[in-house]
Amino acid sequence: MTDRGERGRAKAAESFLTLVLVLVTVAAAGVFLVALAGGYEGWSLIAGIVTLVFAVVTIAVFVDGRRRKRASTIVYTPDSPDVTVEVDAERDDAPNPRGEEG
Repeated sequence: MTDRGERGRAKAAESFLTLVLVLVTVAAAGVFLVALAGGYEGWSLIAGIVTLVFAVVTIAVFVDGRRRKRASTIVYTPDSPDVTVEVDAERDDAPNPRGEEG
């Protein structure tokens, strides 16, 4: 098994959380539709509120993950494992690790 490091495990946990939230939102929407079709006004109101809450939380987690992904620093590791070069995600002028021009 590959060791992802602390950042990789956090990213995997966040992705898994987003997937679980999407599935729970779909299930809550299904319960809402069934309660609405069955004529259970109280249960459809509760299920509708729960569906909206889960949808908002899912979108918030997804947007936060995308924001953090854009703000993170890219670490470029060339062939040598002893050298790491930080590359700014905003700039395109990455330093050349071999020292070559052009």
